[in-house]
Amino acid sequence: MRRPRARRWIVWILLALALLWWGALGPGRGPTGGSLATEARAVPPAPGAPARTAGFPGAAPGTPSPAFLHDAFHGAVARSREAAQAGRLGEAMAALDLGTQDLPESLRGELVLERARRRADLAVWLRDLETEVRAGRVLTAARRVIRACEPLHPEVAAALRGWADALGWPEPTPRPLAAPPTAREWPVLPAGRPVRVAEDDALVLARVVRDDGARVQVRSGAAAVRFPLVARHRIEPVDADAGESAAQALAAWAAEDAPLAALWLARVRALRVAIDPRLEELGAALRR
Repeated sequence: MRRPRARRWIVWILLALALLWWGALGPGRGPTGGSLATEARAVPPAPGAPARTAGFPGAAPGTPSPAFLHDAFHGAVARSREAAQAGRLGEAMAALDLGTQDLPESLRGELVLERARRRADLAVWLRDLETEVRAGRVLTAARRVIRACEPLHPEVAAALRGWADALGWPEPTPRPLAAPPTAREWPVLPAGRPVRVAEDDALVLARVVRDDGARVQVRSGAAAVRFPLVARHRIEPVDADAGESAAQALAAWAAEDAPLAALWLARVRALRVAIDPRLEELGAALRR
């Protein structure tokens, strides 16, 4: 009669031990005492899983697969070439700022060659920039500089600095430029003077109707379409002479536009004429 009761005691003891073991672990906990979610996060990635290396977009630690490296590298090269063709040289250079520690030797060699091609693109771009300034197409030159310096890559900045030093011109890199400490005045443009006007992404050929110094009224086309008053620094006299170029430089300085002021000052210096003393002050402000 005691054997069934003994069996019941054994069952109760085993059940109690099971409950004690479960309570020590707690719901959602594994044999190590950590949560299952934590343990899952701690599991290393499976062999062959996609990984990314430093320097590539979205890079994460790990050893990348050869297929990933190949695709990521050539994607960066394609982006760099596209940006260079569009004149976005800062973006083109930045696309090739890749970590090389995981690249195979063949891709490292390609990267060296591609960086050399971007430097060649930059050299051609600088020659074209000089041509624009000497021809008086300063608004076009300024737009080229802004496009190439977004973002401002160290190699582009260094190239612009060396280019300007070699020509004896001010550096046109975008940067803060404080307005002149006193009001500046410059000669007004006569009525009928041909000018180019910066409008959106284009330059429009027009003629001056009235110039009050700070703002200019112009008309364009056979229909004599009149523009609203345009800030003086946003127009460009066609084939500007030294005096007009000096006036444009002062207007750009008053507008705190460093690239435009620097390029108009470069235009004055390219014409090799006596420089207005006020432009010496502008040159000093651009060097600060």
